[in-house]
Amino acid sequence: MKNFKLLPLVSLLLSMLLFGCGGGNGQALPQKTAVMTFGVTSTARLTAPINGIKVVAQLPPGVTVATDPADPRILVVGPTGLTGIKTSASVPFARYSASVRQVIFDVNDSSGDQSGIGLGDFARLTCSVNQGTTLTENDFITLNTPLPKFSVFGFDPNAVVNPVDLTSKIRSTLKVTFGF
Repeated sequence: MKNFKLLPLVSLLLSMLLFGCGGGNGQALPQKTAVMTFGVTSTARLTAPINGIKVVAQLPPGVTVATDPADPRILVVGPTGLTGIKTSASVPFARYSASVRQVIFDVNDSSGDQSGIGLGDFARLTCSVNQGTTLTENDFITLNTPLPKFSVFGFDPNAVVNPVDLTSKIRSTLKVTFGF
């Protein structure tokens, strides 16, 4: 008898899951932000800790970044703009060229103990998506192939020449997520 009473309830819940609750008219929510997350990976043995990474990345049309009101060529460094993800990562240089939709920035090791930035995600750039623009992760990736242009340097106290160029042993990564 209990199974008989639960059957209509289960059917109702299943139909709500399959067909949705309505009210959306089939329209997607407009994108408000695009967050680019930059990272590095490697399977090679690094000869020095990663102490600096320089990135040059392109932005697709319909995307803007927060810049200094006094100088629109300088990216905002902080939660609304560009941030170093790891506590050992600082951003001493961050530029934006609106005419070519290009960001250029440096992330440096700020730990003071020469431990380096390490592998993985190291910087995040929050972009604003213009109203009426709909983007995919591929819109960012195709502009930045190879992903993205970058240089990686380390400091080796035993090396004759410093900084040590680690770029050939590193592969960059780029992930993009959207806020609505």
